[in-house]
Parts: sequence; C-alpha cells; structure tokens
Amino acid sequence: MKYSTWNIYSAVLLVETYERARKHPQKRSAEIIQLSQLLRKRAGQGNPYHGVFGSAADINYQLGKVESQMTAGRRGLPGALPQAIMKAVKMYQSQPTDYDRYLRAAHQNITVDELRNLEMEQGGRRGRGKAIPLKEIEGSAAKKEESVKPAKVEVAAKVEAPAMEEPKTVAAKKGMIPYESAESAPLLALDDSVLDLHVSTRLENLLMRNHVTTIRDMLLYPDTEWELVKGMGAKSLCELREVLRRYRSKTVVEKKRMISGESAESTPLLALDDSVLDLHVSTRLENLLMRNHVTTIRDMLLYPDTEWELVKGIGAKLLCELREVLKRYSRIDPNQKPSQGPKSTIELADEAISYDMPIGRAHFGTHVDRVLASAGFQTLGEVLHYPKEKWAEMSALGTNSLAHLVKEIEVYRQAARTTAKAEAMEDFADMLMVTYEHMMRVAKQAEAQDIPLAEGIWQDEPIRKAAQNYVLRLLVHGKYEGASFETLSADFPHRIFDETAFGALLDSMEKQQLIWKQGKRYYCVYPSLEMVLPSVCRERNAKVLKLRLSGLSLEEVAGQVGVTRERVRQIQKKIFSKLPPVREGYFAFYKQKYVGLTDDDFQYIFQLAEETCHFISLYLDEQRVKEKDVDAGQRLQALRAVMHDQILDAKIRERADARLKAIDPYFLIDGKHVMKNRQSLIRFAIKRYCQDAKPSGALLEDYLRLLDSLSVSREDPRFSLNVRYIEHYFPEMTALVSLHRQVRYYDILSMDYQDLLDTLQLTSYSNVEISSRKFFRDFPEIMERYDIRDEYELHNLLKKLWAHGHYNDYLDDAHRMTFGRMPTMKIGHADRRKQVVDIIQEHGYISYMDLGCAIEEAYGVPQNTAMANGWGETCKEYFDPGTGMFHIPETFLPEDKVERMKKRLPEDFYLMQDILDTYLEEYPEGNVWDIDPAAVRQMGFISHRKYVIRDTYSSAKDFFKKLFVENEILDLRDHPEYAVSSMFSAAWLGFARDFKVVEVEPSVFCNSRYLEKHGITQEVIHEFCENVYHFVGNGKCFSIKSLQAQGFDLPWQDAGWSDWFYGSLLAADYDHFNSQKFSSEHLLRKRQMQRKLSMADLVEEIVNGSENLLTTSEISGIIEDTYGIEFSPFKVKEIVESNDDTFCEKVLY
Repeated sequence: MKYSTWNIYSAVLLVETYERARKHPQKRSAEIIQLSQLLRKRAGQGNPYHGVFGSAADINYQLGKVESQMTAGRRGLPGALPQAIMKAVKMYQSQPTDYDRYLRAAHQNITVDELRNLEMEQGGRRGRGKAIPLKEIEGSAAKKEESVKPAKVEVAAKVEAPAMEEPKTVAAKKGMIPYESAESAPLLALDDSVLDLHVSTRLENLLMRNHVTTIRDMLLYPDTEWELVKGMGAKSLCELREVLRRYRSKTVVEKKRMISGESAESTPLLALDDSVLDLHVSTRLENLLMRNHVTTIRDMLLYPDTEWELVKGIGAKLLCELREVLKRYSRIDPNQKPSQGPKSTIELADEAISYDMPIGRAHFGTHVDRVLASAGFQTLGEVLHYPKEKWAEMSALGTNSLAHLVKEIEVYRQAARTTAKAEAMEDFADMLMVTYEHMMRVAKQAEAQDIPLAEGIWQDEPIRKAAQNYVLRLLVHGKYEGASFETLSADFPHRIFDETAFGALLDSMEKQQLIWKQGKRYYCVYPSLEMVLPSVCRERNAKVLKLRLSGLSLEEVAGQVGVTRERVRQIQKKIFSKLPPVREGYFAFYKQKYVGLTDDDFQYIFQLAEETCHFISLYLDEQRVKEKDVDAGQRLQALRAVMHDQILDAKIRERADARLKAIDPYFLIDGKHVMKNRQSLIRFAIKRYCQDAKPSGALLEDYLRLLDSLSVSREDPRFSLNVRYIEHYFPEMTALVSLHRQVRYYDILSMDYQDLLDTLQLTSYSNVEISSRKFFRDFPEIMERYDIRDEYELHNLLKKLWAHGHYNDYLDDAHRMTFGRMPTMKIGHADRRKQVVDIIQEHGYISYMDLGCAIEEAYGVPQNTAMANGWGETCKEYFDPGTGMFHIPETFLPEDKVERMKKRLPEDFYLMQDILDTYLEEYPEGNVWDIDPAAVRQMGFISHRKYVIRDTYSSAKDFFKKLFVENEILDLRDHPEYAVSSMFSAAWLGFARDFKVVEVEPSVFCNSRYLEKHGITQEVIHEFCENVYHFVGNGKCFSIKSLQAQGFDLPWQDAGWSDWFYGSLLAADYDHFNSQKFSSEHLLRKRQMQRKLSMADLVEEIVNGSENLLTTSEISGIIEDTYGIEFSPFKVKEIVESNDDTFCEKVLY
C-alpha cells in the first residue's frame, strides 16, 4: 500500500510510536525518524524531511496532539486530530483486539481484509478458522463495552483451546459433562440450581460463594461485574461466558417454557391465514409484528429476511426469537391460495394492543380512521388519553360515528391496560425472583376480592418477603454505602408499585432490625465486630486486632504479644480479608467520601468511639490523619461538603458548620469567600476592578482601598504589595496585559482555544519574526469572538498559553515560539534577511517605501517601525540608488520546463512542497533551489511561502472566497492543504456573519445557494435565531442538545441536519448570542455586552443549580450528558482553582 495522507494504517503506526516514545523518552527522536522513513518509503518519496505528510516535523506535531488526547488535555498540543488518527486513538484506548489486528496489517503493509484471508489460509487465530467479517471490525470502535469484554474472553479461549480441537467448555475438556459436546446438555429451568449445570467444581464454588444459586440468579447478575468477582480467572470466565451464551440465546417464550415444562416444538403449526397472535410468542414480539402490519403467518413469511434487522424496536433477543419461528415455518409455501374470513384485530388477542401501537393498526372504521389521521393522532395511546368530552367538539364526527368511537375506545383501553399490566407483572416477577404463575394467581385473587391490583400484590406475604430480600440484596451489594428510598424503588414497575406499601415495608424491616436509617439513607444491619471475630480467627489473633484498635502501633503490639512487627501486620491483613461487613464499618463510606477530614474532625462530626475510628482507618488501610498532615484547602473543602450534604442528619451538618467556623481562613466580601492571602486578594481585585484595561498603578490603589474596607493594615506583611509585585504577578492565568502594563481581567483557563489556534495556523510558519498585529488585523471576527481587544493582549494570551501548555516541547526547532517585546514573536530561528529576500523575490522590483508596506502586510510589523529597525538594511546590497528600487537578479527556468510544468499543474492552489515534488519527478537531475518565487511566477502562480495560488487572483483571500461561492459543499477534510493558509478561516468568517457560508459539520461547509435549495433562506435563519433568543433564559448557557431537552423544536429536522449545523447558525448571529466552539458542540448564551462566554460560566451555573456538592467528575459528566460537550475533570479543576468565586466552595476534587 502507498500512503499519501493519514489513513487508519499509518495512524495505528503513529499510536504505536507514541506508546514507545512514552515508555522510552530518550528514544523519541529515533522512533520519529524511523516512522518517518517508513511512511515516506511507502509514500514513494524517500526523503524523511521533505513535504508535510510523514515528515519528522509532522509526526512530532501529530504526536503532541495524540498525547493531548491520551491525557485528556493535561499534556500535549491542543487541536483537532485527523479523523483517521482519532479513530486509531479510540481503538487503542477501548478496542485492543481491533487495534492489534490493524497494527499487524500495517506492519505487513496489507489491508485488514488481506490479513483476514491470510489467517484463514493458515488456520485462523480463533481456534475454529472462522473469518471475521470486515464490518465487525470497522464497526467495533463504536461498540466499546460490548466489544472489549468478548475480546478478553477470546484471549482466554485461545489459551484453553488446543490448536486442532473443536472448542468446548473447560468442564467438558475435563470430562465433567457426560455428553458428546457442551451443546448437547439439556437446558435447566430458571429455578433449578446452578449445581446441576455440570460445570467445573471451581466455577460451582465461585457461583455459590457469590450467592448465585439458581439459573435465574446467574442470568440476572450484571455482565459488567463478572470480571470483578474475587477468584474469577480467565478459565472460569471463559467457561461461564459459554454457559451464559447458551441460556441467553433462548427467547423469552422458551424461558417461560423452561418453567412450565412446555417444549418449543410442541406447539402445532398454524395455517397461512392464521394470525401471528396465535404463535405463542412473547408479547413484545406480537406487538412489534402488529405495528409493522405483519398480521398473518403469510405476511411474516413474505417479509424480506434482509429487512428484519432494520425494523424499529427489534433487539437481539426478539430477532433470535423471530428467527426460530421462521425456521419452523420455512418449508411452507407462502404463495398458497389464501383461506377465507380473516379475524379482526381485537378478536385475536387483547394483549397485542398497546399504547404505542400506530393509529393505522387500530381500526375504528374507515370514516373515523380518516378523521383521526387528519386530526394528527399518531398512536393508540394518544386516542385513549384524549379527554372524552372533547370528542363531541370534532365536527367531522357524526352522532353514529361518535358513539361507535367512544364504544371502541373503551374496548381498546381495556386491552391496552391488560397488556401493560401483564408486562409490568412479568418484569416484577423477574425482579423479585418469583414465578410469573404466582404473580398471575395473586392478580386473580385481587380481582376476585375487588381490590386494586397493586394493593393486592403488596398484601401477598411471599411477594413482600421477596421484596425484602431484594432490598437486602441491594444494600448488601453496596456494603456500607446504603441507598435512598428513590434508589431502592427505582426499578419497580410503576403500574403496580405502591409507594405507601413500600414505605411500610421498609418501616417493618427497620422494626425487625434488618435495616436502619440515617438521614435519607437506609443501611443493612450488620453484626458488631465483637460478635463476628470469634468465627473469623483464633483468640490469639483476635487479641492482636483488639490491641491495634486500641490505638497501639505495630511495634507496640508486637512487643506485648511476643511476635515480630511484620507478623502483626500479616495477622491484621488476614483477619480483614476474611471479615464480613460489620457494624463498625458503616462510616468507612463517609471517610472515603470526605477525603481531607482529620481523624479529630471525623470523630467529632459523626460522634464516633475511638475504637471505631481506629477500625475505619485500619479497614481502609490508611494511617491516622492528624491536623498538621492535612492540606488546609482540602480540609476546608471536605468540611463544607459535609455541611452541604442534605442526606446527612441536621445535627451532623451543624457540627461540621461549627468546626468550619472555628478554622475558616476566608474574608467574606460581597457574599463571596476570598482566602486570606495576598494572591487570592489580588486575583479578586483584578476581577472586581479590571473588567476594562486599567494601569497597574490604578489597580494598586484599588487594592489598598480594599484592604482598608477589610480593616487590614496596609503594612501587614501578609497582604502588603507594590506595583512591582503586581507586575510580577501578571503571569497569573486570570489577566491579560497590554501596552503600558495595563491589566484586564480575563479567565484564560475557562476558554477552549482550538478554534483560535486553528485559525491563526501558527505552526504553518517557520524561522520567521512576526508581529501579533498581523493576526489581530487579519482575523477581526475571531478576535471579537474571544474578546481580544488589541495585538498586545493577543501577544500576552499566546505567551501564557504556550507556557501553560508547554507547546514548545512538541515542536521542532523551526517551529518553536519565543515571545519578545510586545507584540513581537519569533518562530524558530528567525532570519530577517531571508524574510526580506523572499519579499524582494516575490515582487521582482520594489521601492524602499513599498518594501516597508510589504513587510507590514506579510509579517504585521508597522512600515515605519520595520524600516527604522533595519529590516531594509539587511539587503542593502540589492538596493539601486539610481532607480530607488530593490532587485535581486533572477534565474529563470527554460521555457520548455516552464511549459511542461504548467501542464502538470492545472489547479489554482498547490502546496509549495507539491510544486517541488512535481518538478523533481519531472527532472530528477534538478535542484530544489531551481524553484524560487521567480520560477513560480513563470508558471503562473504567486508564492505565499508555504503555498502558491494562480496569479489570476489578487490575494489568497480572494481565492478562498471564490472557492466558497462556487462550491455548494466544501469538505476541508478532502482538502487538508487549504488549512495551511490562515486566509481560509478569514474568508469563511467573513461570509459566516451573513449566513452566506455555514459550517454544517466540523470542517464541512455549505454556501447559501445549497441552503436555499433545501428551503433554508436567510429570512428563515433569522427567524430561527429570533425564536431561540426568545426561548432561552437570560444569562443561561445552552447548547443545541440542551435546547432540545428543554422542549424547543428545531426546524428542518426531516432533512437530517446535525446539532453542529444549528449551533453554527446561532454562533454566527453575533448580535444575539455569545458562543464558544468545542470539539463536539457549541456553547451559547444570550449576548451580554462586555462579557465573553467561557466554560467557567457554565460550571458556575451547574454548581449553583445543584443543592448538593459536586465533584469535578460529576460536573464533567453533566457537561457531557446535558450539553454534549466533552470537558475533562482535569480542566474543570483548573477552572475552579483559578477562581475565587463562591461557587468554587461547592466543588469537590
């Protein structure tokens, strides 16, 4: 294979290089060059340092972005990865089997298909020699958890299965199952014991130790927790997976037959015109068939096999059940002559009727059906829940039709209720591990006694006992964590759940001392340590543990007992490994939750005995925590967490509040807590007084007046400062500095700068001196979006970003940035002379004044400043005083070479490297120095250093403008070379403000002509923006995902527009909205003058909107789940640490 750009195969090689370089940093350069040589060789170019793709510089740059992705932004370079590299990173992180397969293919320089065929020829790697479909490999990156675990089992299976032997279970290999194969063993009933499974003794013991005693227990056990079971090794896990596969491959109906003893083959075949409701399949399959107009056996057999998987709502279990039914009827010809007299829907079976049935399947009569359809009814549930008195208001319904409709509604309502209740009872039975037949008997008794179904069920003693066991299982599973009423009742079907009865059940369990309650949580009652200890260890060892619980050290206990210190530690560890849950361990959960509390804090707040505190510390395997050993900030945060935890008793929270007030190191200023130190106070002062730029001297005066208002002496060494200190403090990430040391508040860490950096394209420059004034001038839209007010603020922002992210560590010498006096920046080894020579060569002849203008245009240095600082003097030998012009004698290419190159270069845009490669391909004996700006002009192009553009365009910006106008769809992913030019972003942003160009997907753009073809004009876009503006609340952050969750109906959804498209439209409406673009979504808010939108605003809104304290991980999860934005807990922590606002006190790390 030839690689010319990043694809999945070159990408996995890049990820492999990252992993090697991470393990051996000293070999990083060698690994990069080795990969560069490989990629360039496969690309057919040879030189590892030429071109963009595969060059050492490119690989180093991409490795920086891979590291950022791998470390969630803590290290590495910011920016979007190419699609192929992102896919390889995700495959590496979550799909090791697929990653390994692609890596092996890449090393052999073949495709995955070719690798698969090669493995098949060699007998395969899966033991059966079975080929893996390519779709399975390609689609596996989206199936994280489902794909990873089978891969682990597959590895275990490889270890177990002999090379030439048909794979069997471990037990079968040991001769434990007396059948020809594991598949021939009979299926057991759900309530049969797992000891009848004929599996290995080891697996039997594992199941019984974990209270998995029946087949039902085994099927209900969470898949994600099997690997966490203590003692579950690869062999046992492989054996267990095979058993689960056999039982889970059976349909719901077969599971019921396992209980009743009915055989799957015992039901007779039906006629072609019989209803599918007579098939004796599950209710869900019946409803699914009826919803899709498959009403008879004939319909089912004629339905295309390839389309069953596309039916909405069909899952793996239903599809498996349907396949078995189709297999039984496969020999019947569906084209036989139909029989007479089909049955009506309601006559067939009431349980086939459900609330979500399409209205077209509910036959109320031809005229009534038309009326309902025209009125907008879509499901049977909408009809059944429509107010009865409003039917008469429909003028289209006559008296007879209305009477018929009302009558039919009652029939359908009863049928739908029956179906819903039956499904609820089935779920309830599975949940409590009682038989469905028992549930039906209880339901019939309730009907006979004329009492509500829910009341009858909760009065049944066996069901109450089963519910008690269910509650205890939940609490025991959580060990010491406990659970709230809502958690315990969350999974009960609401149709037959009685909240009052369940509360009474919990009260009864509390009276029986099965559970106990503290605050709003319930806990399982465990025996005390003193009661349990004799059954766990001998008296001598129990004495050792009791001495440790009294507070003695290992050495002190060893001296009293007469053993070594290590022996005491071993005894303690052994006892804890055997110890079941005990009463003293209840508060271990809180000790882990509120990390930062000293032992004195913990004992005082929860009013615990000294021995209990010692037990918790030993149980958690931690040292005693003294006040002097605890970080003060973490301790304060933990105390506030206890104080705000509404689950705890009020007295506990009051004691936490009292302890907090005794040690509080905060000033309270305008309702906000500010730490009593100089750094926090100056940070507060900058935010309060410097919303607009202010000289540092004026800031100092404001700071001193703040000290006066707090009754703090200006001479207090803890708080005193001067202008020099303030200027030294400026590296802080909460302020920008501009000309004359003016300061403005700017929360740097709360912003995402990917869009800014992608627009500036700083890495496209090398070995130049440049001014930030150029970027501020060229990109006014992006400067306004990020609220950057002059070139000096931009210079300061880039300087702080580069230092904070250590970006230079990931760039080669030609691209490393150094920041000089504002607004000067040097990229690589800057050479003014070469920069001036390039400009002279581009123009041919240029005057002294025009040279200054050209320098200003190319590098942003003002004309007068450039010439006064000697830019022109660097090339004075090329200046002719007689003509007043600079000129460098040019060497022109021969005309035959020029014509030949013109034929090879028909496009309007090329990278300079492409020109060089084409030239050397045509003239191998040529030299790269042959292609200078003069030669480029001969070919009909204008050189822009990294790229060239046809000379018919006055500027690069004009070329990109024409590109957007002429192309209805422009996919930057197909033209990554355009991203080299910063003018691409400038042209797009110029069009975006008027909705003439919209980014419909990341890096995919469409123009207004394309939108208008789909009925989306500028008028309707403005209307959409106005509707959103009036829908959202003032000051509230939102995204398109959260907007929909709030009930806003997006227009044009039938056309399949993405959330990114709608976000781009709102982000372009600068008059109405502030916006921040992230990798997956736009964050938006109603426009507020002089206030930019940042992630800190959203974090503050989330924290203030929560009654409880939140961890950084919880905040990160809310941001992703509610707003669709990926924002790591580490970045949330950075925001909190750089702010002194009150909301930060409610965030836990």
